Amino acid sequence: TPSSRQGGISPPEPRRILCGTSLFGGNINEDERRGNETFPVQTRYNLGQVRHMSLETPFPLVNHEIVGHPSLKIHRLKLPSHLLPLLDTVVRGCEMHASTLPTGWQTDLYSLTKQDIALREIPHIYNAAKPVISYIKKAACLVYGVTSGIKMDRNQPHVLKYNYNCKNGKGHTGVELHHDKCDFTVNLMLSHSNEYSGGGTYFPSAESVVRLEFGEFLLHPGGLVHGGVNITQGNRMLLVMFVDKA
Repeated sequence: TPSSRQGGISPPEPRRILCGTSLFGGNINEDERRGNETFPVQTRYNLGQVRHMSLETPFPLVNHEIVGHPSLKIHRLKLPSHLLPLLDTVVRGCEMHASTLPTGWQTDLYSLTKQDIALREIPHIYNAAKPVISYIKKAACLVYGVTSGIKMDRNQPHVLKYNYNCKNGKGHTGVELHHDKCDFTVNLMLSHSNEYSGGGTYFPSAESVVRLEFGEFLLHPGGLVHGGVNITQGNRMLLVMFVDKA
């Protein structure tokens, strides 16, 4: 649902649209506790196997892989190493900002994910993240063949936090199957793998769960159904962008 905040930060309508079905047709936490082997195996295609893509480009794509069948247009990439230190700056800035809010991370920016902070609400962090945002936008234009550029609303990018409350076994640990109301969705991993357990992005059409490492990001069409697998320990943070062709 749209935010009730003043200042017009939230878009006029939701960007994540619930699909009304569970991630795996069962209890996600129970599946996760059985171990990763209960989840579909991620299928990867080497970029060189896809005819319409080319490595002959002046713009550097790092560790580019295609997840599932190429027709699904799910891309896994990584930021260049010189941009990685900026991610810890983003995390620290968002945590500090959340500590000043009456409800902390429990914002009303989006109804499905519940714990989101728009970077534009923290101007100095938004400015610090601009090189990361610029790189991702260029990568998205390249892999999807967009020549007109891309645009975002004022909520983009936003940082999403999943956390597991060890005291009561609850918290905001994942998100149901849904699709996004945008042309393309970006998920950039801000957390290190030793900071949480479980998690990942599940794509039913790819029969795959993608678990990103720190500094990796995922590009996929917004209309592609996906969900956030529950974490079972710690905190998992993502920088998310809903983008549209200009």
